Amino acid sequence: MTSLVVHPQAKPLVGRVPVPADRAITQRALVLAALTDGFSTLRGHTFTEETECTRTCLSKLGVVIEASKEEKSLRVRGVGIYGLVPPKGPLDCGRSMTTLALLAGVLSAQDFESELTVSGELAREPLQHLILPLRERGARVSARGRGPLRGDATAPLLVGALPEDAYLTGIEW
Repeated sequence: MTSLVVHPQAKPLVGRVPVPADRAITQRALVLAALTDGFSTLRGHTFTEETECTRTCLSKLGVVIEASKEEKSLRVRGVGIYGLVPPKGPLDCGRSMTTLALLAGVLSAQDFESELTVSGELAREPLQHLILPLRERGARVSARGRGPLRGDATAPLLVGALPEDAYLTGIEW
């Protein structure tokens, strides 16, 4: 098993990281760029229905994202980890379970409540695999929907505000 050691940086991280154009990587890059302080430019990413859902949800959380289809790039003005703003309603993750999962993790550390919805077949997908580890970390997460089997928690997903002076803990899952 490879070991990775991360050291805190005294100055901002600057550079380029080439990655393959992939839907899931684009979604993760959008979320990471949104949580930084300052601007990030994403080039060579994939424009899909799922990446647009991620982009739209982040915009509703106060992140400014400008798209250039000609240059196939996105310019993201990150707001920092605690710079997100409460959405004015449910965040529609469309048919993107990746958007739902990424945002559930990010929003569970915020001091405001959020509701994440999905559409189509995903509305019947059990979410215990997502809810249980977040709860173990101290997040206030619950599902409003119930699946066909007893105990199946399905969307919409409610992410409660993290109490003042509370932090999510690290876990091994």
